[in-house]
Amino acid sequence: MSTEDILKALRSVPIPSCFLFGQIVKEMRIEKRLIQQDLAKALDIKQSAYCKLETGVTTFNALHLAKIEDGVGLEPVSIFERYEKLKKEIRAGGFTIEGRRTTPTEIKELKYLFSQLSQERRL
Repeated sequence: MSTEDILKALRSVPIPSCFLFGQIVKEMRIEKRLIQQDLAKALDIKQSAYCKLETGVTTFNALHLAKIEDGVGLEPVSIFERYEKLKKEIRAGGFTIEGRRTTPTEIKELKYLFSQLSQERRL
């Protein structure tokens, strides 16, 4: 699948804002060489519940972000700055963002398309 094909497919799917926010947290978690269990522990929740936050099925709240900052040092301000930057880039690319949670079907489709895009960009 070419980059243009992937982008065309992504443009046809409104991207839930909760998914984007979770992907930013995931990206920052990986940069710090942390695993999901590290953040789940900081939040005092199960890893499966944390996974739902990262994929946008459930939403992060202010308490989550405070606990993440205290537990593993991810700063909420940095998370929000990256989120806002990503939203601007996505909208500039002709994509639609909807302020809602992610459905299980969308998670699968978005994960697949974003992974394809990442692979394509590495080549």
